[in-house]
Amino acid sequence: MDRKYFLSLLGSVGIATPGGLFTGSDTSSDSKKIIKPKKLSEGDTIGLISPASIIPERGRYDEIQSTIEKLGFNVRLGEHALEQTGYFAGNDKQRAADLNAMFEDPEIDAILPFRGGWGFNRILKYIDFKAIKKNSEALGRI
Repeated sequence: MDRKYFLSLLGSVGIATPGGLFTGSDTSSDSKKIIKPKKLSEGDTIGLISPASIIPERGRYDEIQSTIEKLGFNVRLGEHALEQTGYFAGNDKQRAADLNAMFEDPEIDAILPFRGGWGFNRILKYIDFKAIKKNSEALGRI
């Protein structure tokens, strides 16, 4: 599997590491620092979630997971990542629960959403930002 193919496969998704998504909402000088996630290495674990809509071509889920594994990473699938509620990947609480669980899991080195979209905005009220910040700091991820 070459890098160019992998990047084209992920063309519509974003990659984030647990410390790289949220910088905090306070106004202290700490919130202004640049947060750099750790470099991923072979054997690290990538958590796959679906925070918004589904991928219409269901076979793409397996293709993405297989590609990540072939690159030498472990994969942890969110509990609700393959759910479907209308055109969303599960209901709002399920999608947020998967994101929260990935940040709380010390074995997760990066979080990769299968797909983004405006549906992510619907889960913002269910995201535990304080726990994300706390767990990321405790694990040295930010």
